[in-house]
Amino acid sequence: MQSVRKVVVLGGGTSGWIAAALLKKVLGPVVDIDLIESDDIGTVGVGEATIPPIRLLNNVLGINEAEFLRETKATIKLAIKFENWRVPGEGYYHTFGAPGKSLAFCHFHHLWRRAQQLGDTTSLWQYDLNYLCAEAGKFAPINSKDPVLELPYAYHFDAGLYARFLRKFSEQMGVVRHEGKVSSVTQHGNGVFRCSTAMAMAWCTAVHIIASSRRRIYCCLIWTLHRWQIRSLFSSKPAAGVNSGTAMWCRWGYPVAF
Repeated sequence: MQSVRKVVVLGGGTSGWIAAALLKKVLGPVVDIDLIESDDIGTVGVGEATIPPIRLLNNVLGINEAEFLRETKATIKLAIKFENWRVPGEGYYHTFGAPGKSLAFCHFHHLWRRAQQLGDTTSLWQYDLNYLCAEAGKFAPINSKDPVLELPYAYHFDAGLYARFLRKFSEQMGVVRHEGKVSSVTQHGNGVFRCSTAMAMAWCTAVHIIASSRRRIYCCLIWTLHRWQIRSLFSSKPAAGVNSGTAMWCRWGYPVAF
């Protein structure tokens, strides 16, 4: 079998540049990483809501958090708040932390429920540090081995700025960007593909990773039972910013720094 010498990522944006950056970080000089994107198509520059694993991604890449926050105009995210959860006016927090401290064979909420039966009137939220900080609008990194004091967090940031930040970061590691629109992808045997662009440029590669685009056409070349297969997935535009009075819809708000 022919060894993989080059990976071409089709499409930029956050997904494309994350793929390119991670591959280059993990594989280093062993494999060349190219990315094809078109300025004519661009990226969807919206507020991006993340969950705590985004910090693991940034840490693996070696991204400085202070620089990341500055370049993407990010804010800290401690929880997700669902407003009008059961009835109008009621809210619910899905926090990234856990309330209280569980025992080996008994989770904390059982202890709290027993305390309620014995007359305690303390709310469960009073034991959730993420909730308390979110309500107070406070945050500070906490370095502690005590899980009660852990404060897991994520970010809100501008997706367009994050893609731009990752592009600069990736190119510094050696990722090569090509401007163009892909017109065709053809297989030439032994897992080698030729990717042609509208500018009549072509690359022979062993792997293609297809990132999302505004055209909502997703293609994946996947390895299954030592055979290359092509799978095309079609997706409609996600519903963002929907305002409805029913419980079936939600309106998302992504605060970023300006």
